[in-house]
Amino acid sequence: MTSLKFVVVFLVLQVVYSCPNGYHQHDGSCYAVVPIATTWPNAVTYCKAIGGYLSVVDGAVERNYLKQYINNKYGSQFKYYWIGGLNYVDGSWVWAGSVRTIDPLMWYPGEPSGRPGERCLMMVQKDNYLFGDLECDAKYPFVCEVR
Repeated sequence: MTSLKFVVVFLVLQVVYSCPNGYHQHDGSCYAVVPIATTWPNAVTYCKAIGGYLSVVDGAVERNYLKQYINNKYGSQFKYYWIGGLNYVDGSWVWAGSVRTIDPLMWYPGEPSGRPGERCLMMVQKDNYLFGDLECDAKYPFVCEVR
């Protein structure tokens, strides 16, 4: 009977703590790179439709994980990946759906560029996956996250 309880508990924990199909787990979150080129707003909608959001990359550890994960899966096939930050009209960069600001150390030197219309956040493969800004209607793959 004890071994049956163990199996049931194991299966429940596996369901509770496992990632959805196609996602990879890291440090309490699940990530999926979607290799479909689309606009930033469409990427937001897609991630929501599958129960997540565009990835919030909170620091170097998470960025390095995504860098390794993306490089292993896609190499240099794609140059840019949409993630969940945006620029408000006042010029502040925040994570979508919150007021948390984006760490300035995550930007590639010279970014954000401040060019008119560049209001959406991406990770740039050739720039060691540091952040850059671009027009939201450009079409790139994206990274979804589920907690």
